[in-house]
Amino acid sequence: MKRSLLFFIAFAVMWTQVLYAQGFMMYGVTRRDAAGSGTGTGWTSPLSAAYRNPAFLMADRPVLSLGAFMVADHTNIDRNTHTGYSGIEELAFASPIPLFGLKNRLFLGLDLQTPGTKVYSINALPVTQPQYLFLRPSVRRLDLAVAMAVRILDNLSVGAGFTVQPQVDGTVTVDFTRSGKASATQVDVRLRFAPVVGIAYQPAKWLSLGVAYRGGNHTPLTIPVTVRVSDQIPDIYTRIDARELYSPHIISAGAAFRFNRFRLAADLNYLIYSNLVQPSPEVYLMNSSDKVTKASIPPSPGPRNVFNPSAAITYMPQKYLYLTGGYSFMPAVLKEQAGATNLLDCPKHTISLGMGLDLDKLVHVPMGMDLASTFTVYASQNDAKTRFMPDNPGYPSISYKGFSATVGLDIWVRIR
Repeated sequence: MKRSLLFFIAFAVMWTQVLYAQGFMMYGVTRRDAAGSGTGTGWTSPLSAAYRNPAFLMADRPVLSLGAFMVADHTNIDRNTHTGYSGIEELAFASPIPLFGLKNRLFLGLDLQTPGTKVYSINALPVTQPQYLFLRPSVRRLDLAVAMAVRILDNLSVGAGFTVQPQVDGTVTVDFTRSGKASATQVDVRLRFAPVVGIAYQPAKWLSLGVAYRGGNHTPLTIPVTVRVSDQIPDIYTRIDARELYSPHIISAGAAFRFNRFRLAADLNYLIYSNLVQPSPEVYLMNSSDKVTKASIPPSPGPRNVFNPSAAITYMPQKYLYLTGGYSFMPAVLKEQAGATNLLDCPKHTISLGMGLDLDKLVHVPMGMDLASTFTVYASQNDAKTRFMPDNPGYPSISYKGFSATVGLDIWVRIR
């Protein structure tokens, strides 16, 4: 056991030095989750449950997983191509909690995706800057979900927890009258929590059902700025607001069917994107009484709520081996960019493949691994402007398409 644990830690340390993050919503929480295209509401492993559906945190023993995956994306916007490479580190944990003599009734879990070079990326660009909604640099960020579950009956459990994002507030004072000696900056970073709740029900050995809700969240930035030019000119008061690192409210329902050596899973997610705002700064000019005298507010990119279906099939030729393939369809959550904004999105088709090996069931070594790869096609789309705006990079129309691919590995250890 000690030898396998040392190998596990050494692998994790070497692997995590070179990668940075991409975010939960694109590729899954763990490699097993990604292999099934995120079909985790009706059934998922305890290592993916804290984010996907906390009611499935039911692990018979503590289990810890570490891993990473690489991401390649290739996009084409008006024949301007871009290819990027990045990755993500993953940590997952699930364990029973032996409290109050409740054996296998109370469980704890967490899912963490973390960047190797930066924790968060705030990327509030001008509204006319063409950029993909789901491939922006700010999507690469730390994500954390923590949850607990209670097994109420042998076939019924409930779970609840939270996800975390930052909130940034600050003040900036610029004073030119004292050679910079009175200039000051203060920034506070606090945490914003969003709920995650789920229910799991198994009416028969071959059928598992689940529903889950993941609360939406975002990072608000509020920075008042005071500029003092001279004693003869009144101070200039401004405030900069922005909302970044957006994640939508998600309502999910799923089912998993087990027959012989096969498991078929299907999910339907309803993603509430209607309150997404343009990720560009709002600037307010104010007087000494904090009354807004002039404002520069970005127009809306036209968000909408969408349904996201996914399905996966798993084949288990041996009790220690599984093979999985999945498909997910994500509609465009933004309307055609016919105005000033050029925040781009289009229908996305994702195919996933994966396999897992449980060495505990094969050679009685309490560890295993999960491999997965995904391929997402961003369907070709052309957005035409409805107004004369020759200074806009998207005028008279903007065409775009692309794809992204991932490949990754998780190694887990079951603690005896």
